[in-house]
Amino acid sequence: GGLYISKPLAKLLNKPHASIKVSFYRDSKKPNSKPIVDDKGLKWNKNDSYLFVDDLIDSGVTIKHLPKIVKNGEISTAVLFWKKDNQHKVKPTFYVNKKPEGYKSYFYYKRIVR
Repeated sequence: GGLYISKPLAKLLNKPHASIKVSFYRDSKKPNSKPIVDDKGLKWNKNDSYLFVDDLIDSGVTIKHLPKIVKNGEISTAVLFWKKDNQHKVKPTFYVNKKPEGYKSYFYYKRIVR
């Protein structure tokens, strides 16, 4: 959900862009307890800062796992929408708005942009 936000943001900030995929689902509808991470072999440098961008924080589980994925470097997060009462009590570093009632991820965002 963050790719369509992160690429223009990186360009605007004149920063390099890389994409990772974090999922808690493989083939079933039952989530895994650990994330499935595809970081395309990125090297996480200890002295670097990383801004992870996503469309929303709903449960907070993905952002909660970021330190386990990165292990090195400083982590910041930016999201369009943030569900304040998320399950893991995660607060993003930057956010546009609290999650609106009836938000349906990509489809809601598409209506806003058009």
